[in-house]
Amino acid sequence: MSKSRRLCRAVLVAVSFWFSGVQGPLASELKVVASIAPIHSLVSEVVVGAEVREPELLVQGKNSPHAFTLRPSDVRTLQEADIFFLVSETLETFAMHTLKSLKNDTYVVELMNTSGLHLVQYVESGSQEGEHGHEHGHGHEHAHDPSHPMSQYDHHIWLDPGNAIVMVDEISRVMSNVDPDNSEIYKSNANRLRLELEALTKEMTSELETIQDSEFIVFHDAYKTFEHRFGLTKMSHPILVGESRPGARRMQELRTRLKSSGVQCVFKEPQYDAKILDVLVEGTDSKISELDPLGLNLETGTGQYFALMRNMVANLKDCLAQK
Repeated sequence: MSKSRRLCRAVLVAVSFWFSGVQGPLASELKVVASIAPIHSLVSEVVVGAEVREPELLVQGKNSPHAFTLRPSDVRTLQEADIFFLVSETLETFAMHTLKSLKNDTYVVELMNTSGLHLVQYVESGSQEGEHGHEHGHGHEHAHDPSHPMSQYDHHIWLDPGNAIVMVDEISRVMSNVDPDNSEIYKSNANRLRLELEALTKEMTSELETIQDSEFIVFHDAYKTFEHRFGLTKMSHPILVGESRPGARRMQELRTRLKSSGVQCVFKEPQYDAKILDVLVEGTDSKISELDPLGLNLETGTGQYFALMRNMVANLKDCLAQK
């Protein structure tokens, strides 16, 4: 049995104990932790109005989950958590060792295991897309670990508001089972968020129509799910392969594409050193702009997710719509 399945089973067992009233903490004492800012924002939205402690964010500041290292204080935060929401072990790999040693009543919820998500598969360049019962992405370079089935999918699942709806429902379900006294609040918040997220999807789809045929270069491969949801027909080209900096050959390939295809925009991200982009665009007409898929430049908590998604649209349009 994979670790993902073991964690999922542990959650179901743990929640059943809590739901039955066995050794569950009071709602006001619940310590809920979320791994990254977009997930923390959705969790915060679900618990608004309930008599629970404000959810805690694990990966703070300008840190990327891809390269994050737990400090002793972060380990304590996880060990003291009653519930820990994360995307998946393929994204928050930094937490896997600590998760193995968590006390028995810390409940781990891997949201990427939730049924109903729109998952976009990574496909190696030049290969054919397989049949896996999910919508698949374009071919591109991405290293994945075959021992973890979920690693073949783009784990930036929050960049699709439809996925956010599914995750909100799951967060509400878990919180309602753990804290039945506040279940009506969690369900009401989830219903409100569904309407708001559906409206956000329509708004973003309309806003992005003018740049659907645009080709662009991004810092790392984080946007396949976003592109699929909003019909961006020209795939983005990541500079990083996995988390490795590009070599001379890769840089030359990207420079050739900039010159031959007329790529207007190269997007940096706040968590990465972007000096390499200056070298990449030198002697071309391409502009450097920024995308922030984690919302690292935004205030955390309620509202962060919606601001993150609207900023993505605004920054793409500001750069790509220019002629």
